[in-house]
Amino acid sequence: MKTRVSSPRSSGDFFLVYYSSLREMPKLSSYDIVKLQSFDLSDFHAWKLHVQLGMKEREIFYTVLSDFATTKENVEEFQWRKDEDFCREYLLNSLNLRLALTYSDYKTAKEIWVQLNANFQKEEVLSRTLLGERLFNLRFNLNSAITLQIIELENLRLKLADDKSDISDNLFVCLILSKLPPEWSTFKTEMHRLKEKIVLDELKRFIHIED
Repeated sequence: MKTRVSSPRSSGDFFLVYYSSLREMPKLSSYDIVKLQSFDLSDFHAWKLHVQLGMKEREIFYTVLSDFATTKENVEEFQWRKDEDFCREYLLNSLNLRLALTYSDYKTAKEIWVQLNANFQKEEVLSRTLLGERLFNLRFNLNSAITLQIIELENLRLKLADDKSDISDNLFVCLILSKLPPEWSTFKTEMHRLKEKIVLDELKRFIHIED
C-alpha cells in the first residue's frame, strides 16, 4: 500500500505537510510527494516545462486540464480524485515556501495551474518588453570603457535570444554604432562607410583599439 501525505487545504496545513514530507522523504514511493526544484519568481517558462514533464511522467497532468465531469480520460472518479489530490501536492511542492503558502488557498490542482499561468506568463511578456526597451534605449557614455558597455548590451541581447527574440548580427552592428557618444562621431562616420561589409567581431575589435 502506498503511503500518502494528506492533501493540505490551508496555508497552515501546507506548512506542516511541506516539512513533514521532507523529513519522511526516504520512506516515500516514487508516486508520492517529492521536493522539486522550486519556482522562485525567475524563469517561469523553464519551470513550467520542467513541472509539466514531471506531471506527465506521473500521469497526473490530465487533472489540471479539466475536472472529473469533463475529463476525456477513461478513469474512475475515485482514481481521478486520488490523482488530482497528488497533483495539487506536487504543484505546491514545486513552489518556494512563500508562493506555496499563497497558492495553497486554491482547492484544486487546476486552479493552482491556471492562476500560476495567468500571473506569471504576463510578467514574462512584460519582462521581454522591458528588456527590448532597455536594449534599444541604452546609450553609451564616456564614464566607462565603450568595450565594457558593449558587453552589457550583448548580455541584454542574449537574454532576448533565450526568449526567441534574437537580433541579427547586422542589426546589432547598427545598434552599437547608434549608441556611440558624440565624441565618437569621426569613428562612426568611418564605420558607417564600412557597415555593409563590417562584421560584429571586426567592429568590436576596432572599438577596442579606439577605446
